[in-house]
Amino acid sequence: MAETGWVCKGCRVLSRQFRTFQETQTKFADELAALTASNAALAARVEALEEAYKSAANTSTAGQSQNDDHAKSLKSQDTKSVAQAVNDAMKDHLRRRKNVIISGLPESSETTDAAAF
Repeated sequence: MAETGWVCKGCRVLSRQFRTFQETQTKFADELAALTASNAALAARVEALEEAYKSAANTSTAGQSQNDDHAKSLKSQDTKSVAQAVNDAMKDHLRRRKNVIISGLPESSETTDAAAF
């Protein structure tokens, strides 16, 4: 008799856990690939911005100190704006994290949500 078709309960449980593990591993690999691609795209953008900055700084040799001061000012402003954008995004994320969803309250235009709660 080559096969009988019977599998013990422990083996079935392990088989299900193994399939779940494989699915999770596949999802993880997909997400890792997406992050790697995103990282590569960001690195390319940073390099392009650095090249643009260098070429803007090297375009004129006359008045080099003015260009350097202006370039430093632009770089400082860009750094501040990026830092501000990241800070705003983090604040917004933390604020949204505190949101509470309440269901079951009747809709009413006569009373506020706080009063109905």
